Amino acid sequence: MKQGSYSGAQVAKQIPGDVGIVGIRWLGEGENDIVLDLSVADWRGQLICSWVTDLKIELDYGKYGGVIPAFDCEITQVEKAGWTIMFDLSPVGSVSLKCNELQLGVHKP
Repeated sequence: MKQGSYSGAQVAKQIPGDVGIVGIRWLGEGENDIVLDLSVADWRGQLICSWVTDLKIELDYGKYGGVIPAFDCEITQVEKAGWTIMFDLSPVGSVSLKCNELQLGVHKP
């Protein structure tokens, strides 16, 4: 993947199902934007989800730590309502949310 910035439908095409989640954080205090720090074999990125609703994070690390590899990642555009994102992190858990906009910034490790 080329370094740079992607938005909307481009994001859904760029993120593979086996992406790893390195971190999850709010973009700013009192904001509704979340950043998911992502890791794949040949690139690192930050997925910025704007105006997040219905955020659900279920994690049970147990013996796991560090990067959490996704078993599957689904990014779906909802007509006139933004995006739904679901990371299946089996057997650790899952992360899902709805948002209005997506932006992905990519850089090489």
